Amino acid sequence: MTRHARSARRWLKGPRGAAESVTVGQTSWAARRQARRTRRALQFTGRLDHRLTTPPDVDGRPGWELLAPSRSPYIAVVTEDGSRSEFVVILGPRSHLLAVCFGPVSVKGSPQELAAVSIDAIQAMGAARCTLAPTACRLVGLPAVGYTMTFTSGAVLQEWKLAHEGWVYGFGVLTHDDEGLAAHQLAREALDTFRWIPPVPRAAVLGG
Repeated sequence: MTRHARSARRWLKGPRGAAESVTVGQTSWAARRQARRTRRALQFTGRLDHRLTTPPDVDGRPGWELLAPSRSPYIAVVTEDGSRSEFVVILGPRSHLLAVCFGPVSVKGSPQELAAVSIDAIQAMGAARCTLAPTACRLVGLPAVGYTMTFTSGAVLQEWKLAHEGWVYGFGVLTHDDEGLAAHQLAREALDTFRWIPPVPRAAVLGG
């Protein structure tokens, strides 16, 4: 995973879970070389050639499937704070699309609450400012709250928070000025293929 992908993943992590403490910085020559290697390793094509999927979890989290322009270095990895890092895929040399399931709405808060806390936490660090305030919208077939964070480095992170089946999710697109339009177009095409897989009924999990 590239440094920018790791940064984006950490910025997406909810403020009630892992700390949002990684600055999205400038890209050095060595980082660009590593990014090229990562694109090859994850088979980035710029087309929706890769089918990513994860089944519903036994804890009640729904599954999902997605057509993506690259493979993901991880699929649905549950972390120590109970959040589940769903995927991160490449959109361009320094651009990524990623998603995180933070946890139950009853524990982590509503999408609106989580968006407000996330924005405040990032701005308090002085690394970025909110350049598009939280706005009601729709994403992957559901009502969502979308907003944009612009970093001092020039990187732009567009985020959406939404809830599904009692779980709160975050989706994000990290871009840079030189590839923003193309990356967002590719992200929209990928997200248009996103499909939820219903959670397993509790009786079935318990063997009833």
